[in-house]
Amino acid sequence: MVFKAYDIRGKYKEQLDYEFAYSLGVSLGETYKNVLVGNDVRIGSEELVKPFIWGLLDMGSKVYYAGTISTPKMYYGTKGGGYDLGVILTASHNPKEYTGFKVCDKNVVPLSPVEDIKPNFSRLEIQHTKIEEIQNTKILDIPDINFDPIDDYEEYFIKKFKNSFSDEELDKISICVDFANGATTMAEKNVIMKLFKNYNFINECPDGTFPAHEPDTLKEECLQQIKDTTVITGATIGLIFDGDGDRLGLIDETGNPLKGDIITAIIADQIMKDIELKKIDYPNCEYECECICHPIKKKKEMNGTNDKNDKNDKDSEEIVTHTTKLTKDGKPCITTPKIVYDLRCSNIVPELVEKHNANAIKTRVGHYFIKKLMHEIDADFAGEFSNHFYFKEIGYFESPLLALKYILEAMDDNDMKLSELAKQYEIYYHSGEINFKLADKDTQEKTIETIKNHFKDCKIETIDGISVYCGDWWFNLRASNTEPLLRLNLEAKSKKEMNDRVDYIKSLIV
Repeated sequence: MVFKAYDIRGKYKEQLDYEFAYSLGVSLGETYKNVLVGNDVRIGSEELVKPFIWGLLDMGSKVYYAGTISTPKMYYGTKGGGYDLGVILTASHNPKEYTGFKVCDKNVVPLSPVEDIKPNFSRLEIQHTKIEEIQNTKILDIPDINFDPIDDYEEYFIKKFKNSFSDEELDKISICVDFANGATTMAEKNVIMKLFKNYNFINECPDGTFPAHEPDTLKEECLQQIKDTTVITGATIGLIFDGDGDRLGLIDETGNPLKGDIITAIIADQIMKDIELKKIDYPNCEYECECICHPIKKKKEMNGTNDKNDKNDKDSEEIVTHTTKLTKDGKPCITTPKIVYDLRCSNIVPELVEKHNANAIKTRVGHYFIKKLMHEIDADFAGEFSNHFYFKEIGYFESPLLALKYILEAMDDNDMKLSELAKQYEIYYHSGEINFKLADKDTQEKTIETIKNHFKDCKIETIDGISVYCGDWWFNLRASNTEPLLRLNLEAKSKKEMNDRVDYIKSLIV
């Protein structure tokens, strides 16, 4: 079955072929008449984009082709270009033999493959008389095709970084990047080259065979190169993108990768601080004025030490000034931040959000569900354990480059190296995601039900699989929506308890 919960995905030729791609184009072309299309670097993606576009054109749709791009660039172009539909052919982080389709509407809300796409696709009876002609036609020669390079994408991020950092500050940052031979070897690479003077790139040439490693930001074997290169080059920070560029993995200066929930916590903390300091614009705010707020008391330093007796000296108190936004009736713009996190994330995320008197909203795994929820509740930020990071300011979709900006801001504001910053949030022991290959869906469901009954005396949630809360530790067990796997995430307050609990649950599964 190629119609997954999040997207359409399968093996090229074996599950997704020219006939399927053409039929999908015809199916979507019945409804959507102004469509942006792009593809990642995969061999299957570059081949199937032709019949897909041809199917759209045969239904009278106006098609704009953006070429080889990242998924975030497709989202950006769809929203900014006023398209009815955005489609990118990609299989994200999957191995090279896979390809697929991610489809979103004009607001970059994903279309459900099962509910929104499959019904119309399944009812159609389509003649495939053009397949040979399509195979022998280069994409640039397809009749009536238009092109949209989405020129302002790179400039958007350059301005974002320049608003937060001076050129001198950017010049001090040394950055190491593994592009995994994927789609970010295009625009994202250009942005990094324009912003930073000190950079080292690996796997920077687009290659759909992924010769260095799979384009995955989570697998240990995929991280070894960037870990080693970050340490060898003495970089401030290391980055790794996945195949279509909607995931970002981070490596600290010692070569240690940060878990996705820790990155989520750091970014959420920074965004909430920015909201509190009115650094982020709010809607319906038309007037500006200077205000004085947030007094920060600092003690005088004498001979290198603080003078603890000098408590009332005004010279020891710094007043932070900033520009605040006012509503039409002159009242301060007040918002309560909303932070969304997936149910695999560490408890540090909701605990941190609550300290800011903000709203923490737990959700099931997957960009389809998270984007819909963010739109519904107008969330400021969302983070997933799988290294997806979503931002209201760009349109409620993933942006690894914005994630990088906020991480660097947090490092700068706290005057800390990345390893030091991450340590502030690593107060629990998380197992990471542990995968189990089971025979089929039926076996997976029976296994989950067995374990659910085993822990019936604990608090159990069924948002996505089962989340079981047993005092000082918890775990989530769920079936993957993209691969034939059962996934376990577990967290405890001590490393020993975490390891013991993982071993116990493994024994129940195996």
